[in-house]
Amino acid sequence: MAWSKGSNICPMCKVEFQEIQKLDLDKNVIEKVKVEKPVVNSQDSGPDNILAENCYKCNRGDRDDALLVCDQCDFNVCHYDCDGLPRIPRGKWYC
Repeated sequence: MAWSKGSNICPMCKVEFQEIQKLDLDKNVIEKVKVEKPVVNSQDSGPDNILAENCYKCNRGDRDDALLVCDQCDFNVCHYDCDGLPRIPRGKWYC
């Protein structure tokens, strides 16, 4: 669940969520964790900008040269090939 600290968007279905539920083997809720949307000021620039550290699909932070930053939210990052793209797109990319 550490990945949810950087993004409250499901990496599978891309739906925003506010809570994660831990279930036991019988699918009973054993814990509920509230998740808040990260605050991002899109007018900031420089090293203080907040970006997700890991690809929201594979949850890895390697291959910086292959990471895309969403042009809409300026937060989520994804490896281009994790998003099914053959190369880094020339135009805008949206998570």
